[in-house]
Amino acid sequence: MNDILARFLHVLPDQAEAFWCFHNYILSIANEFSSNGMVAKIASVKQLVLELDLELYSHLKKQDIADLTFCHRWLLLGFHRELTINDSVCCFEKITSHHLELNGMEGEKERELLRKQTFKIDGGSARMSGPTVKQDFAFDLFLCVALLTSIRERLLLCADEADIFTTLQSLSHKINLDGMMNAAKDLFYQYCKKSVHDSFILL
Repeated sequence: MNDILARFLHVLPDQAEAFWCFHNYILSIANEFSSNGMVAKIASVKQLVLELDLELYSHLKKQDIADLTFCHRWLLLGFHRELTINDSVCCFEKITSHHLELNGMEGEKERELLRKQTFKIDGGSARMSGPTVKQDFAFDLFLCVALLTSIRERLLLCADEADIFTTLQSLSHKINLDGMMNAAKDLFYQYCKKSVHDSFILL
């Protein structure tokens, strides 16, 4: 809780205002504090890694860490302990603004553009089988995958679970936020493209 509150206190000089903003934010994410809510969210990260980087997922599974429970802190605190306070506030702003949500206008716009492009490339000889996009993949999930893929070569060299945790713990305050944001954005569009291609069946 202190980690989440710290952002509000950093931005808002009035403690009463900071408290009520914090209070309303906690109410809005109450489900994520439940075991079912966070388990479902971590499972979504797992599914996203599986779809976007099978090699990395297979390696994590081999090391008996494919459940990705280490993402719990990233998701609950919005990467607060991995970033400097200023970067943490910027990251929090992006996440809470529902930046690049798959069920939002930007996601649907990208998928519609890709549908048209794919249909044109196929000479009109393809039809949709129905959307396969998983729309509860929020942007913070793509940030988790972006962070993992940014150090994928180091992770692939890890020989066991302990090595992986040591590598992950070494990230504290060493993350380039702009780089992680751009990578997450690229993964978002990559997933949009994949979901469109998966929904086409050649006649």
